Amino acid sequence: MQIQCPFCAEIIDSNDAFCRYCSNKLLSPENTPNSVSRRTAPLTTGHKSLLWIAVLIPLWGEIPIRLLAQSDTAYAWLFFLLNVIFFSIDEKWLKKSGYEPPTSWWILLIPVYLWKRGTVVGDGRGYFIVWWVAFVLSCLIF
Repeated sequence: MQIQCPFCAEIIDSNDAFCRYCSNKLLSPENTPNSVSRRTAPLTTGHKSLLWIAVLIPLWGEIPIRLLAQSDTAYAWLFFLLNVIFFSIDEKWLKKSGYEPPTSWWILLIPVYLWKRGTVVGDGRGYFIVWWVAFVLSCLIF
């Protein structure tokens, strides 16, 4: 019998101990942290909009942060703080929707958080890729 992996949403054999796509250990359905039965609410359009705003922080946040920061060190801290705030909100919204988000510490490494989030939620790597493109563009433009 085939089932959907609760971590990456790929179709796998129900007898497998580990998912062959994401390598997560498969537990019984009632013990799996991301099982569909635990999800209480779908991700809203507002949640997805907030995530896109957060992913594009390297571009839209560049100008006001540069104006507020008196030095490159202050700029780096403001940029980091803005990312942490937005992705902390995302983490809380994921929990509220019944998902088990990546651990809070991954918010400190935004690309890793986005990669793990894509695995947990099953929405692919789009946010991860767009964040990197925005970050590289912000480095080139500013």
